[in-house]
Amino acid sequence: MYIAEITERLLEVNRLLLKYIKDTELTFEENLVFSGFYHDYKDINSIINSAEKELNDSPAILMEQAKALSAAASDFLATYESHEDIFGSYNPQPVCDRHIKPLEKEYDSIAYAASQLWKRYSQMSVRMDYLNPEDDDYKAIEKESEEVKARYEAEKAKSDETYRFYTAEREKTAKLYFFEMIYLEMLVVRMKRIADSIIKDIEELKFEGKI
Repeated sequence: MYIAEITERLLEVNRLLLKYIKDTELTFEENLVFSGFYHDYKDINSIINSAEKELNDSPAILMEQAKALSAAASDFLATYESHEDIFGSYNPQPVCDRHIKPLEKEYDSIAYAASQLWKRYSQMSVRMDYLNPEDDDYKAIEKESEEVKARYEAEKAKSDETYRFYTAEREKTAKLYFFEMIYLEMLVVRMKRIADSIIKDIEELKFEGKI
């Protein structure tokens, strides 16, 4: 069902192409549909490998899948070619910046707060090294240091979680930041050629009575 999956996602790409033509702006997640499609399926040989397997299992299903992919690809190319000026100026960098900058700022803020608490805790530990454990000052600092340490550990856990999320989003952004719509156009052209070739091959096999 690999080709069917590609077709389903290409249909979503087509829907967003039309939305982009109308609005000339998409959300970060919508822009990711374009770059995600390209990065997930740029290994075009995977389509051929899937088709070879499907041909042995069910040529009829493969024929329908190939026709659907060819039709979706044709729709994409018709839309792209009729609005090539719009897609030629496609620039996802501003939307990437708007998405990632607040996350970066949030992480930096939380990480800084955690580092300040650790610094404060370390200073208290040093002071305690020079005090008598039986002194009231020592006990007061010890109690406060335990509170600061607990706050640090909570802030550090929050910082780590924020960093994991920020890193994941940054990886998404990296794939989109320098993405150009022509990459997608070239990929869909190749997909259509493969889909049409599959259709032709199956028709010839049918004519020859081999399937």
